[in-house]
Amino acid sequence: MSALYVDIGNSRLKWQCGEQGGRIETLDGDNPLAAWATLSPSAVVLAQVGSDRWRQHCGQWAEHRAVPLIEATTTRQAAGLRCAYQTPANLGIDRWLAMIAAFHRCGACYVADIGTALTLDAVDDQGQHLGGLISTGPKLARDSVVAQAPRVFGEDPVRADGWLATDTPQAIRSGAVLACASLIDRFVETNNAQQNNDWPLLVCGGAADIISPWLRSKFEPVPDLVLEGLAIWHQHRRQ
Repeated sequence: MSALYVDIGNSRLKWQCGEQGGRIETLDGDNPLAAWATLSPSAVVLAQVGSDRWRQHCGQWAEHRAVPLIEATTTRQAAGLRCAYQTPANLGIDRWLAMIAAFHRCGACYVADIGTALTLDAVDDQGQHLGGLISTGPKLARDSVVAQAPRVFGEDPVRADGWLATDTPQAIRSGAVLACASLIDRFVETNNAQQNNDWPLLVCGGAADIISPWLRSKFEPVPDLVLEGLAIWHQHRRQ
């Protein structure tokens, strides 16, 4: 019997149980977890960085089904990975799980998770997390400019139209996207130069498709990297 793996992000919930999986975008409706009606998992294993309401719904669902609820946490080491943070709890569980999955896929690597925030991390071939960066994701970057500048406007979907914009909304959304892409490229190029390496870059997150076309760095898209890492974390936890 498979466990139900749940990734509670800032803007959506993603899940996987055996061959079944999907995402839930909002909390609207009386039964937001209706997609799980036919599931009979051995446990609910979740990683939370987003809504406490999602966490409550998952807890109630697990209690109703009489299965354990297991919540992943960042620790000093897990599944062959060692955390660079002196206080591991300060590292977001989504970053930790994405790194676990990436390391198990290809060893030394970089991970870019592009969502509400943009997070970047480096892991060496011994499983040592070397550290990383956090910045705004493209939508948050666009919204922050609009919110702080009363005469600036831009509510269109975030995308990049090129390097030279001809109106304000276009300039804001293109700037937000290209800033993210440029930071990722700089992160990869600088660390490759400093460490004399050419590690692979794995890209995930809800805004990855917006940023990926503008990357100069070679990369592998892995949309469900956090869920993949959550399953690996759970398997190693039981060993």
